[in-house]
Amino acid sequence: MVLFKNSPIHLWTTGVVIILRLDSIHMMVCPYNWFGTNCRTKCNCKRLCENSLVCEDGDSCKDGYFGDLCQYRDLAFHMKSQSFPILTDNDNSTCITISSTTRVSVFMGAERFSFLILVAKVNSEPGILDSIRIELKLSNVYIQCDSGNYSLSLANNTRKYVCSTRSNVSEVELSGSGVSSLCTVNIGGGRNLALKQNYMQSLQTDGSASGEGAVDGSFPLGRWFDNSSCFYARTGTAPTYFQLFFNEPVVIYYFILVNAPDEMYWNKMINFELTSYDENNNTVMTFKENGDPPGGKNSYVISHNTREVAIASFKLEMRSKPDNFLQFCEIEAYGECAPGTYDLQCSRLCSSQCTNTVCGLMGECDECNEGFYGDKCDRTCSNCLDSICLKSNGTCINGCSQGFYTATCDKTCGLCSEKGTCNNITGECPKGCDPGYLPPKCITECPMGKYGNNCSSECSPNCQSDCSHVNGKCFNCVDGKFGNNCELSCSENCGDKGSCDISQGYCLNGCKKGFYGTECIIECSKNCSRDMDCDPSNGFCISGCKVGYSGSMCDTVCPSHCGGENKSCDSATGWCLNGCMQGFGQDDCSVPCKNCVDDVCEQYSMNCTKGCKEDFHGDNCSMSVSTSSPLHDASTLVMTVGLLILVTAIVLLTTCFLRKKVHPPLQIQAEF
Repeated sequence: MVLFKNSPIHLWTTGVVIILRLDSIHMMVCPYNWFGTNCRTKCNCKRLCENSLVCEDGDSCKDGYFGDLCQYRDLAFHMKSQSFPILTDNDNSTCITISSTTRVSVFMGAERFSFLILVAKVNSEPGILDSIRIELKLSNVYIQCDSGNYSLSLANNTRKYVCSTRSNVSEVELSGSGVSSLCTVNIGGGRNLALKQNYMQSLQTDGSASGEGAVDGSFPLGRWFDNSSCFYARTGTAPTYFQLFFNEPVVIYYFILVNAPDEMYWNKMINFELTSYDENNNTVMTFKENGDPPGGKNSYVISHNTREVAIASFKLEMRSKPDNFLQFCEIEAYGECAPGTYDLQCSRLCSSQCTNTVCGLMGECDECNEGFYGDKCDRTCSNCLDSICLKSNGTCINGCSQGFYTATCDKTCGLCSEKGTCNNITGECPKGCDPGYLPPKCITECPMGKYGNNCSSECSPNCQSDCSHVNGKCFNCVDGKFGNNCELSCSENCGDKGSCDISQGYCLNGCKKGFYGTECIIECSKNCSRDMDCDPSNGFCISGCKVGYSGSMCDTVCPSHCGGENKSCDSATGWCLNGCMQGFGQDDCSVPCKNCVDDVCEQYSMNCTKGCKEDFHGDNCSMSVSTSSPLHDASTLVMTVGLLILVTAIVLLTTCFLRKKVHPPLQIQAEF
């Protein structure tokens, strides 16, 4: 709080308050007749409050209190002068007995009006309270509601009337035929929100109790001042003050200041001031006591004329007369949580679906936004036509949206024929049901073994168990059948028990021997060994082929030149297993032996084993020997002559070389 910033005493006080709060949170049991968060709420039951925060069974509120948890002060009860006191005696069993009574007035202290509650006789006819006209007056002048008014039913014989006024009201006039049924009229005066709230204070007289006595909910009933339940500031300390801080900002209607019990001390409070502050510590209202009457009085009722502004604190102060100081026994602040908040300490938020986000002490909304209902408007009129329903029970005012029924439209219509709607009360389909459902509500499916319109058709006898209740389609077929109604026969070549897929007819357990394919209608090749045994999925011969055939399905004849008695070949490759017929070679015996004597050659190398035919030579006799030709002879002659010439030339050159190396002796003639 801003006011704590500049004073170490105030800071210390704040610390103490926090410690007390933490301790109180952990208290398992509140003191007698106190309950709620930090035990700050007083029980106003005539006897005791239960753990559920309501009065014990058969108990009622103390005189002067009513409403949720008996927390609201009754302005009508506290106005003793009434023309019909039987209506303000806090007893719902005492009622008007004169049937001709059509007009009564209920008086209250002059305060701004907020709400009232009317209670009629228990056995009154429904809606009797709706016939009562309510008018507000001050000194015979009619007062209008500030922002409109509304009423709502709390029970069969209880109705709440809500109206906020800017002017004070002193009389509520009730008229109409329903007046003769009235038992109780309660006028809401708010609830005391000052109880046990945090505070700070000036110094007190030595030996007196702390300022907690000023907000403890009690004050002396005798003539003697009680320090334990009153506030007594220290004399000679000016100014003296007491400031209270609300847990949350609240709307205050009025304050009640209870003076000291002894009349001789009433004058101590002459010229006191009361100032209220908003949560930013701005002044909202200031009241100054002006010495009327001169000797003071036992209590002051101070209207808070700016109730539109929520306040966070208020301060009582004595500053004008140095010989006077604060001396009082209780300060009460009556009002309600700020709009949008609720609970005993105003710490919770009202449902956003409350009209104007306004709710009561327990979070209950007076009215809901369109499309919602329930005490806290937390349930939706989701299936109501135009999303409009009664707040109290969700009954749809304009009926149900298509496809729903009951008063609250919380049940879905069955499968009515032609996509029709059902009766929005009974749920019955006027045009019958879609196939597969029993009338009249078309919610129950056909019994086992039945289907169709009005469940008049029977499932196929070939269905293994049951069929679709809508169209009769079998879920499973007996062995050997398939189709929607199991009317088709599986292939007779399906394996095992002859069962097949219900929709396509594919064999489920393979094929009988000699057949393959999804429906086992294709025969295995007759060339498969072992009695046409093949793979049921692709027809490949499982154990190979008969002699003379090859290929995965044994549909290829072995080469014609394979040797052996059976001309057999490998079933996979087609290669001849027993060699080749004379005159052929290679793996498949497709290549003839060439130029071999007797046409005999080795199978793989193709070499002639008996040699070559005449005029052929080489390993495989692929080279031929041909007769001479002139061109060949001429070439041979040229080569021969050339070779002779070359040899001759070499011999001559060699001879010449050797001769040059042998020289004759040199002869020298002497001359004399």
